[in-house]
Amino acid sequence: MPKANHPEDSRLIAGVQRFQPILCKAKLAGKNESDTVTIIVDMLSEVFGFDKYEQITSELQIKRTFCDLAIKIDGKVCLLIECKAVGVDLKEDHVSQATGYAANYGIDYVALTNGLSWSVYRVLFEKPVEITPVCSFEFCDLNVNRPDDLVPLRCLCVEAFQGGENKLLDQTYSQRSVLNKYIVGQLLLNDWMVQTIRRSLERHFPTVKVADDDVRRVLHDEVFRHEIVEGDRAEDAAKIVLTANNRMKQR
Repeated sequence: MPKANHPEDSRLIAGVQRFQPILCKAKLAGKNESDTVTIIVDMLSEVFGFDKYEQITSELQIKRTFCDLAIKIDGKVCLLIECKAVGVDLKEDHVSQATGYAANYGIDYVALTNGLSWSVYRVLFEKPVEITPVCSFEFCDLNVNRPDDLVPLRCLCVEAFQGGENKLLDQTYSQRSVLNKYIVGQLLLNDWMVQTIRRSLERHFPTVKVADDDVRRVLHDEVFRHEIVEGDRAEDAAKIVLTANNRMKQR
């Protein structure tokens, strides 16, 4: 048995080993969505630790239809789960129905799964409502001997949802929200980074003299795609980086 570094790891390891062959057989058999949901409910209970009778429900109504599954902790819905048949390729627009409900009722996270593939999204309460990927994993590709493979599973465990919030998902979302092409692009356009690139150019090519503005222009106009430095996402990233710059100056 692999070493358990967290209290829930023993359950996760046993659950992965139990359900990997079940899911593989289900895919080969072409199980439909209803049968897949049955397996997912068992996974939520045996792998992720939720009480099947108290914390997992399929009776959460969205307008005239019902959300596939929802997780309730102390009576509060904290995660919506959109389920598809085990053989269906998942797409982001599959979570649209659950996203609308989440936005109306202040639920931060929705998950999309066919048992094999799992993706978790953060709901951004804007107009229009948006979702952004937080974490994902392929269940049958998990190796219980690799500790890192258990990290995304812990984010969905009952232990992570205690206290009315999920700090593991929040931390993962925060990290992902800054590690993207828009933030990195704006950081590369920072004065200190432009100066670093200019000095490196001059060290590598002593006969060449360039100005900071020349480096910035090449980055902006020729190195980056337009979407990285233009548009709403780029403007938002610029504001985030500017705020971080000011914070650093105050230290």
